[in-house]
Order: sequence, then C-alpha cells, then structure tokens
Amino acid sequence: MLNILVTGSNGQLGSHFNNIKDSVFNIIPSYYKKKSSFILLDITNKEDVENAIKTYKPDIIINAAAITDVDFCEKNKSLARRVNVEGLRNLIKYSTSKTKIIQISTDYIYDGIDGMYNEKSIPNPINYYGKTKLEAENILLSSKREFIIIRVSTLFSNYSNNFYKWIVNNMKNNNVLNVVDDQISNPCYALNLVNLILDLILLDFTGKINFGSIDALSRYDFAIEIAKSKGLNNKLINLSKTSNLNLLANRPLNTSFDLKLCEKLNLKLFSSDDTLKYINTL
Repeated sequence: MLNILVTGSNGQLGSHFNNIKDSVFNIIPSYYKKKSSFILLDITNKEDVENAIKTYKPDIIINAAAITDVDFCEKNKSLARRVNVEGLRNLIKYSTSKTKIIQISTDYIYDGIDGMYNEKSIPNPINYYGKTKLEAENILLSSKREFIIIRVSTLFSNYSNNFYKWIVNNMKNNNVLNVVDDQISNPCYALNLVNLILDLILLDFTGKINFGSIDALSRYDFAIEIAKSKGLNNKLINLSKTSNLNLLANRPLNTSFDLKLCEKLNLKLFSSDDTLKYINTL
C-alpha cells in the first residue's frame, strides 16, 4: 500500500481525496489548521513538515496547498510566495529522495497570447500568482526527484469557492452577472483531477502534463452551460470583457490546452457539459 500525504486537504482539490477508500492508496490528509480528521501540517512551517514526514513516511506527497486567489497574490506577494514556493521547497527538503512529489500547477504560467499550450510550450506568466507557480515548478524540476507537475485551469467542484459555485449561487439569488467572453480555458472538475492523479500514480508517470475538459471555452460560454445544466435563467448573464472588470492582476486571455499527451496515455477526458451533468446527479 502506498502512503500518500495530501496537503491542503480542506481545499477544493484536497477535499476530494478524503473519500478515497482503496487497498492500493493510504490517503493521509493534512491541513494547516487543527481539524479532527486531518493531521496538522502547515507547509510553510519547517518543523511541521519535518515532523509529519518523519511520522507518516509518505511514498508520495500531493501538494494541493496553495493560495490561488490571483488578485490576493498580487496584493500579498510575500505570503503568496511563502505558501506557493517556499512550502514546496520545505516538502522537498524534508522528504526522502525516494518520495515522489506531485505538484498542482496552473494554466496561468502561460501568457495567454497563443493558446493551445502543450507541455513543451514556453511559460511566460503575466501575474504574480503565475510567477509563484512557475518558480515552484522550476524548483521541483531541479530537485532531481521523481515528480509529476499537473497544470490545470478553472478548477471547479461543489467544494470551496470557485467559478461554478459563484455562478450557481448568484443565479439562484437572481443576481445579474457580468461574465467575460475573452478568457478561454479548459475547465477542470476537481474529481476528474483526483482520478487523473491516481491513474498517473498507477502508470508510474513522471513529468509535466496539462489537464482539463476536452473542450476549451470562454468563461461566458461556461457560465451559460452551468446555467442550462441547473435549469437557471441564463438571461441573468451579461457578456463582458476582461478590460471592463478593473482587475488588480493581469489575466492571460487564451490559456487553452493541447491535450494530446493525455490522449496518448489513454487517460479519461470529459467535456464540460458531461461533467456538469454528472455534478447535478450528486
């Protein structure tokens, strides 16, 4: 049985690992605050990291702990770097050379000019969040460790705060929403990402991989899909442009993915529409 330490287990991605019951995977959930079902692990605290790794001896660490609020990172650069960069550095430093590290990265390492990015595309982040995630990638790449770096975009689920829940909650309250049609990505359902991670572990994959829905679509088109899937009034959604939103941090506009590597590995890919239909059965 593989001991898998998951950081950020109270977050959107980490929460989905908590329900896994499998004879192959022993999931060890952790969180930076005390919670009864999680071990205490603040990845920015060297003593926490060292103690957790000595105690639980993970074969694999899935680093799902991160600050992902793009504007917050722009305003709080020191904290963002401490969590998104130094936290990973601690996990590398205090784990053994045989511990495989799975790092969750982002489409925001790209500048969004060309789109259809593959694993060999040259990163060029245009906001501080993207810069921290790229720096973390480079630290892991230079660590001489077994690793997986998974780049995802527009992560969504029924847990935590995300675009999907923002759309649903506002529309249920009949709030009018302005949603941009010039930010294009491959939305990623958190449970699909969990299953991808477990498949990659079983495949003994090492390297970088981009992952999301098989279809790339704008935030506006995704919002319309969400509304239709929930039977909500999509007339409450107004089309807007990123330049009209007065956002603090720059946003890359087209971060769509080329998913040929996923196809080559015979990994399961889903359309955003099929995923939304599944969520509505839960």
